[in-house]
Amino acid sequence: MADNPAVLAPAGELHMSLEDWGLFVIDQMEGEQGHGRLLSADNYRRLHRAQGDTSAALGWGAIKAFRA
Repeated sequence: MADNPAVLAPAGELHMSLEDWGLFVIDQMEGEQGHGRLLSADNYRRLHRAQGDTSAALGWGAIKAFRA
């Protein structure tokens, strides 16, 4: 009856309030600008950047930015 198969839990099965999730997301967005509370700006960028030619970042899905 889990929301995710047990095999996926080590990859980040999290349970929290919507308010706590919002605080985490705000920290992630502010982190790349140097205002995060958990990591250095370089580490936030590394965490969010796609690895090689994939769309996978370090635990995140990542989309390469389109520049016009």
